[in-house]
Amino acid sequence: MKNKYKTSDTFLVTVFAILLFIPCILFLNTLNNQKAPEEEKPQTFKAKISAYETLLTDSLTLKRELISYYYYIKTKILKETNITPSVIQGSDNWLYYSGDGDGYAIESYTGQQIIADTSLLKIKHNLETQQKWLKKRNIDFYIIMCPNKQTVYPEYFPYKKGVTVADQILPYLKKNTDLKIIDLREALIKAKDGKYFLYYKTDSHWTSYGGFTGYTEIFNQLSANYPDLKPLPITDYKVVQEDVEGNDIAEMVNLEKYFTDYKYNFELISNRNLTKKNAVLFHDSYYKFLRQFFTNHFNVTERPHQWNSFDYKVIEDVKPDIVIYEVVERYLTAFSRENPAEIKDTLVNH
Repeated sequence: MKNKYKTSDTFLVTVFAILLFIPCILFLNTLNNQKAPEEEKPQTFKAKISAYETLLTDSLTLKRELISYYYYIKTKILKETNITPSVIQGSDNWLYYSGDGDGYAIESYTGQQIIADTSLLKIKHNLETQQKWLKKRNIDFYIIMCPNKQTVYPEYFPYKKGVTVADQILPYLKKNTDLKIIDLREALIKAKDGKYFLYYKTDSHWTSYGGFTGYTEIFNQLSANYPDLKPLPITDYKVVQEDVEGNDIAEMVNLEKYFTDYKYNFELISNRNLTKKNAVLFHDSYYKFLRQFFTNHFNVTERPHQWNSFDYKVIEDVKPDIVIYEVVERYLTAFSRENPAEIKDTLVNH
């Protein structure tokens, strides 16, 4: 009877087994040279086990390297799409944040996430309540929506677009309210030129070039009501491109060293004397790439949003000219969360 296993198969199994046992052998050596956890007082058996578990986690040799090799095989060799619940691999070395439990990037993009009429009505009510509360204090209100990466770069995304969450919420609000909403999708899609990347290939955020493009569109729209808020042209900046390692999505799978990306540094070279208005800005992490442009025009008081936590107290303290709520596309449903009790009855009592 012929041996059904090839010599090469046996070799691969042997090598794999050795690779599995090397960290164990090295860890035993670590334990041999490692003092047991010090006991300031007698410990329970459960506490001792917990202490040794911590030692194991901290001391396991090659742990990070083995994780990197595992994900390297999944991404670079097997070319899988769903690398982890949070990481999606597209084409041409593009990585996307899937946001499992944090925006549901696949479902919200492909049309699987349907926004109920009751949720749309709740979002409308919440935002109109905020607008009314601000209007009573002569404060203007703007909502800025920054698109997800796959909205602007769908050509590298492995899933087909359907009716997105933004496609459901924004048209509804524009039709049924007079809210001032600045939707950046069209401006960013039009700005793609193949020369500058508007979003990082390996990060969930836009680049500073994408942020500048968004800033230009935002202030073009703001200047319709505030003529002194015209955006500065790109000629006022020196822009330097820098090659960098993979960013936050690549870091999620320990592969930042196996990916390259592009960073743009904007340096303001003009000395325009701009009049600044006071603004309170609720924002997510996308504002990081808008900040240097906004602060040319605004004295900004920032509050990172905590799922639609409308901080009325800071508004009362600052008394700004404008309140701006910047939100990335995947967080639009956060507007269905309750307003603070102090302002949620504004519409009823007005």
